[in-house]
Amino acid sequence: MSPFDPWRTWHGTAKDALSTAATLAASLDLHLELPTERALRDWRTEGLLTHTTRRFTGRNLLELLRVKQLRDHSVSAHLIRAALDDRTDDQLVADLTSGQDLTLPLFETPPDDSEANRAVQLLASGILAQFRATSHGTLVGIYADMPLPLRQAQAHLSKLAFDHPAPATPVNYASVHELLHACTTPMHRWAPAPIAEHPDYSDLILIDPDLFTPSPECEQLATQGGHLENLIEVYWHGRFSQTLDRLDEDRRDHMYTLIRQFIAEHPLVTRDELLRLKRNPRVQSAADVGSFIDSIYQPVHTHDAIHRQVPRCAHCHGPIRDGRCRLPSCRAQHPVTQHATPIPMDQAFVAHPALLRYWCDPAQEELRLYRHLRGIHGDATHLYPQRDACDVAVGPDHGVDVKDYADPVQLATKLNAGIGRFRLYQHKYLAVATRRTKDPSYIPRLKERLTPSLRRDLTILSVDDAMQQLSTLKVTHD
Repeated sequence: MSPFDPWRTWHGTAKDALSTAATLAASLDLHLELPTERALRDWRTEGLLTHTTRRFTGRNLLELLRVKQLRDHSVSAHLIRAALDDRTDDQLVADLTSGQDLTLPLFETPPDDSEANRAVQLLASGILAQFRATSHGTLVGIYADMPLPLRQAQAHLSKLAFDHPAPATPVNYASVHELLHACTTPMHRWAPAPIAEHPDYSDLILIDPDLFTPSPECEQLATQGGHLENLIEVYWHGRFSQTLDRLDEDRRDHMYTLIRQFIAEHPLVTRDELLRLKRNPRVQSAADVGSFIDSIYQPVHTHDAIHRQVPRCAHCHGPIRDGRCRLPSCRAQHPVTQHATPIPMDQAFVAHPALLRYWCDPAQEELRLYRHLRGIHGDATHLYPQRDACDVAVGPDHGVDVKDYADPVQLATKLNAGIGRFRLYQHKYLAVATRRTKDPSYIPRLKERLTPSLRRDLTILSVDDAMQQLSTLKVTHD
């Protein structure tokens, strides 16, 4: 008699499946932390669980335990599918109880969705390269000036669209303008079916619809495709680091925080505010830093002025367009935009679009956390310590990194690739932007995709919860 016999004909809902799987796991002497209901449904969509009816089956109980066992050992999705393929129920029981094939061989044959993956990664890289080019004055749409990855992505997308049914809202992939505009919306609205129906890509937005910059998910996908040279944030961070490297070592950390905090607090800046920064004695004695500051800001376009006055947000000091703040994170915190005193157009300068997206926008949550904790812990609280080892630190042992990713799966992929110097903190808190945690499944889905070591090492919570938990710390002022 097989230990699985009592469950062979079982049927039930996702909630029932998790409770029943816990009982089955106990009977097989398995010690697994079961996934969430949302993760279970994601696995079914990804083809990791057999999908024969709307209800979950006894076979699914074995599959979900095996999938969890393999995921805990960082086995990729397509290798998991191979591990489940053609296995009988009794063979799965044997695999589970023996731990067989926890380290699976790599297959030479790529997964079935490799063509879709390649198209999306090329498109992400092409968007980054195009953004870099337009930042230096190149026009969009001139074929000779178009980045090669973008042209390759157009060809891949056209082939996929030819081979598969067109989406509900077809796009002319040969038109770079039409393609880039489509990328400001989720891919399920316009991409060919293999991408539109792909669980990792269907809701993906590659270009931020507010700031018209590559999204963080776009950068993450480009890194997966090996296209590191086009990363916008890496480019600006690299320029800043090179500037700081010319200073004496004991000045670098303080200068980093000084400049990053100023940019975070001044997405839109007046000429006088900029001059006050440059007249700071620490900045005045570092000519290279002054030149870097000049490269950050640019004159405001007439499109953002009303009667030659530039509207300014009272909450974040950012630019206002069409009556609302341009920074999405500010709007999430303050749904009603409040206007500060407008700035005469000839006195107004705005941060480079890439810095609005990668530094100013996520900084609104970082600043909120920092100001709250500084009000409690005073000088023991640090913003961007050790040149951005984390976003906020309380004392020498507690580090907080704030993340604002629309997709928890992409965030998990980034974290699994490495957490940099953040790992040096004894207590590591990953604070997810509050607007993301309004979806109660966000943090469970993020945790489910992390490696077991990261799940153990990171305390994952919302920014609001981080503010509350870190307020109670007993810290030594260093």
